[in-house]
Amino acid sequence: CTDGLNESQANALLDALTKKAGESPHFFSWQSYSLKGLINKQTMTKATLLAFDKEITFSLRMVLLQAFSKSALSNEHLERFTQLIFDTSECYAIRSKALKILPEYTNQAHWELHIQELLQMEDNDSLRLASDYIQQVNFDINDDLTAKVLIEYAQSNDNSVLKLAPITEDIPLERVTNLLNILSKTLPNTELENTRYGQGKTEISELVCGLILRLIEQNKPSAAQIWHWLSSTTPNFESYSFSCSGELSKVLHNSTLKQEIQLLVYSTEKDNLIPYAINYCLHTAFPPLRFDEEDIIALLERSPAPTIDWKGFIELCRHDEDQGQSVRAAAQNFAQTSEDQIWLKTLATPQLTEWEIRQEKKKELDDHDRARKIAQDKEEFLQHIEELRNGVFNWIYDPARA
Repeated sequence: CTDGLNESQANALLDALTKKAGESPHFFSWQSYSLKGLINKQTMTKATLLAFDKEITFSLRMVLLQAFSKSALSNEHLERFTQLIFDTSECYAIRSKALKILPEYTNQAHWELHIQELLQMEDNDSLRLASDYIQQVNFDINDDLTAKVLIEYAQSNDNSVLKLAPITEDIPLERVTNLLNILSKTLPNTELENTRYGQGKTEISELVCGLILRLIEQNKPSAAQIWHWLSSTTPNFESYSFSCSGELSKVLHNSTLKQEIQLLVYSTEKDNLIPYAINYCLHTAFPPLRFDEEDIIALLERSPAPTIDWKGFIELCRHDEDQGQSVRAAAQNFAQTSEDQIWLKTLATPQLTEWEIRQEKKKELDDHDRARKIAQDKEEFLQHIEELRNGVFNWIYDPARA
């Protein structure tokens, strides 16, 4: 700890660090140090020259910038630290250390100007710094700018995955609803790229799903709000267990909230869309929202017979002797005529479609050809069985060598 050093001791330590950096350029390790006492009026000039000199070893510059972040004297060189943040010839680590100094000595107006300038620079490090900046100031900037930073950073090609995950957790809960509303308004008019490393669409999808999950945990959002956010942003669905979209799918599965969303969409679109189209609409917004057997049963129980296209919804699930059995049972109250009863029974023994018939015929031909080829190979091998037992394989590999 250097907090209790006097000026001469701090000067001696700075000289020792400079010598150490010359002897061992990699002496600095990636951890935090208590360096508040290293910067004082006697060491200020020397430390400033070393910190901003690109010829000085990286380790020493990192140590000095960390010391400046703990010192009240940093305010005297605020302009130079600001310039360092925007210097694209510097590496991200150096710029990031300089960034930690600014918020304490500037205000919201400065923060927003700095963030906008970083966004305009468009290089990956600057976009990452813009993201760091909004976290550094505890998101104390306007929500429109926050949303812009998140969208731009999501599309930066820095080869990292799920980079918005920490931000999703840090955004103040009272800001989440408004931020989702802004994203819902902005994203439909934004062309998001999706690279092999998961930027763009996937990153924003995880952000939207993560924010919705936080609100669901607090029992805050209505079905109408969730539908608005999902239908506007149409997030990707990632099935891996640690994804926010995967977790949101688990939360919605067979839940009252999911069925409320389905009922809302049905009530809104029933005069314009058939059940298949309504289900497609749900799937397009977020695949786990589409109807499954339990959802169809719940919808049938909530809806009086004359007001619902019950046959259309029953056809949304697969039917055979086992599949769809519970759905057909729930539909008995809707089958008022003998024709309806017969139609329900025929679902348990579905007729093959033309393409299924063609597929079955093709499978039979393929199986017949495969069996014939196996029999032919077996007969040929049996003719040479004694040669194989004696280790003679010429008849196998000679044709291949010809």
